[in-house]
Amino acid sequence: MKKKVDLDSSSSYVKKIQNMFGITNSERIIYDDVNLDLIKDAQITCISGPSGSGKSLIGRTIEKRYGYSKVPLKVENEIPIIESLNVPFEKSLYYLNMVGLSEAYLYLTPYENLSTGQQFRYYLAQILLSGVSKVLIDEFTSFLDRDTAQIVSYNLQKVIRKSELSIVVITTNDDLEKYLQPDVHVKLNEFSKISIIKNNHDGGNYPFSSDIEVVNGSYDDIIPFEQYHYFDNPTCDTLERYGGKYYCLKYKNKILGVAVTSYPYPNNVSEVSLKNINSNLRKISRIIIHPQIRGIGATKLLFLKILQNEKKVIFVRSAMSLYHPFLNKLNMKENHYHYFGNDSDFIQTMQSLNSKSHKAWQKGVNYLSKLMYKDYINYCTIIGSPVLINQSFFLNVAEDTFYVDDIELIKDVIYPINMKEYFYDNRKGNL
Repeated sequence: MKKKVDLDSSSSYVKKIQNMFGITNSERIIYDDVNLDLIKDAQITCISGPSGSGKSLIGRTIEKRYGYSKVPLKVENEIPIIESLNVPFEKSLYYLNMVGLSEAYLYLTPYENLSTGQQFRYYLAQILLSGVSKVLIDEFTSFLDRDTAQIVSYNLQKVIRKSELSIVVITTNDDLEKYLQPDVHVKLNEFSKISIIKNNHDGGNYPFSSDIEVVNGSYDDIIPFEQYHYFDNPTCDTLERYGGKYYCLKYKNKILGVAVTSYPYPNNVSEVSLKNINSNLRKISRIIIHPQIRGIGATKLLFLKILQNEKKVIFVRSAMSLYHPFLNKLNMKENHYHYFGNDSDFIQTMQSLNSKSHKAWQKGVNYLSKLMYKDYINYCTIIGSPVLINQSFFLNVAEDTFYVDDIELIKDVIYPINMKEYFYDNRKGNL
């Protein structure tokens, strides 16, 4: 491959350089022409080598010869990323989740306020939505720290292999191959010598096994993660009353993921039917993954640890799962969940709670007992247990728990969030 220099310039500087070094040839050989046809059938191609070795020159050759294109970043810096992809809401949410931008507060964050790693993930979402089938990315991960570059590379190959895209990445970093898992790797050394390696990667190799450990944790471990969840953490005392258990995912000895499970009812519950539910079912109340490691399967590893430790029905409700099928991927069974936010009974109850009166309080606890009774029936159905308690029991519980001055708290408790509901019957302990 030859690279041209400009010997026809009338610049006095150019003439002086020509005379100083005796340059007469307008072309300089960077490397001999090379057969790059292996990339025709490759979904992921990596070109690596030190700066100045000719990587970008090969990239330009691939663009011309095989029809690859660069996708320009187009973004409105000041509007939330959930809007700036300029596609319908469900589609925007789907693609942001796919690239690891799966967090309520991140959706509301403008591009300019994302970290460098998050900005690259956003760019990947744009690539997937661009309609370009053959994409070339130069200076791949050049502005990222090594951990983030490796995680983003692994996330990229996962996303690309689920799509119909083909991609060529150009990088100076030689530590990305086991994370990117390219079908073809074009390597250049310091003297622009080229080697082309065809691999048999299928994306099935997990490169983080030695970096990740899931261990038991404590309440203190979940506190830093509250900023990444759309609910506030329950208090330590509350979780203790409900038999809370804590799990931590360590990535290179740093806690970057947490999960919390608990009983549906307090430890000291005396009713036989409720005790039976506690004996057979555990709720996942939190699974939170730090933004840095999203997309590497951390949720699955935490879930497997829960299954290893807790031989019960594992139950979870999630708003995120409405648009992100991460719970389906864990082989959890979807259960019917009725969103009651549009029910006339709920609307009338919320309207009545605008006044602090005994009548309003009674309306609120009545509705709350109705929800508690529905949950109870649901738990009984899931674990295969008979319904032995009626709604009046839960009305007594609600009346003993909340007072007239607690109307605002009652409103918070009954306020609906649309979710999906899943469970996994682990009582036989078969992972």
